[in-house]
Amino acid sequence: MTRTIPTRSVGVLFALALAVTAAGCSGSDEPAAPTEQATSAASPSPETPVEETVEKVDRPLVTAAETARAQIDGGVVLEVQSAGDGWRVAVIDQDGVEYDVVLTADGTGVLIDPTEDDDDSQARTEQRALVRDIDVSYVDALVAARDAGTEGDVDTVVLDQDDAITTWNITVAAGTPDERTVIVDAGTGAVVRVDEGDGRTGQ
Repeated sequence: MTRTIPTRSVGVLFALALAVTAAGCSGSDEPAAPTEQATSAASPSPETPVEETVEKVDRPLVTAAETARAQIDGGVVLEVQSAGDGWRVAVIDQDGVEYDVVLTADGTGVLIDPTEDDDDSQARTEQRALVRDIDVSYVDALVAARDAGTEGDVDTVVLDQDDAITTWNITVAAGTPDERTVIVDAGTGAVVRVDEGDGRTGQ
């Protein structure tokens, strides 16, 4: 049940956002909620800026995710997707409502404010159930993927389900011969496998 944020014209998105200025902020010091990734024992320490727990190449992605998450009360990141000169982030609130946020390339500025998806009640119930299975944050999944030797720019990080296991799927070098998706167990942080761009399994 792979999730994908609907593709929109990047040119239109950024044209709409020219008049919008919004300072980014970190969500790492928000009060913990039962379903938030910050409650995980494997999540970064509150004393350490979350962006500093990942490799430098991944910091804009994490900054964008945390900036988007801070826009939604009790928000949990579902997906981060590279979008031309910026990022699209999907965040779910405590009621299972999903919002899309468009951000600048460095992740600090909100170009388009949270837009609510028109998911039905069943979809929202499924998303809440998926989030409940998270014991490992998307940040720790990124670290696990890098520790496993994954190289290249990350294009997408998405919460998904793989054979009844909730996973973080991290795709790097999308659209190139080096494209691969690292599947990380969202419950244990273990790398389940690496799928090559052509569908072959790398490990």
